[in-house]
Amino acid sequence: MLLDKILHMLNRGRILSYEDLAQNLKVDQTLIEAAINQLDHMGYLQKVHKGCNTCKGCSKSSMERNIMHVWTLSKEGKDYLKGIKKPS
Repeated sequence: MLLDKILHMLNRGRILSYEDLAQNLKVDQTLIEAAINQLDHMGYLQKVHKGCNTCKGCSKSSMERNIMHVWTLSKEGKDYLKGIKKPS
């Protein structure tokens, strides 16, 4: 299941873009965005960082403000992962 695969990937602790997730899972990026929204709605994800303050010297300083989101698994998401097998 796509949602399970996304949870497992995010649980590894690496920061991945929607594009990275889409390429790794071989699906369209819009599907990843919808899946992330669904996981958030289900309470399995939480935002750690809302937006970017565009600090001087940062390689991302030219990005528009508030377009970057960092997600982590919520307690519910971690509990859910404990109860399922790792997807192949």
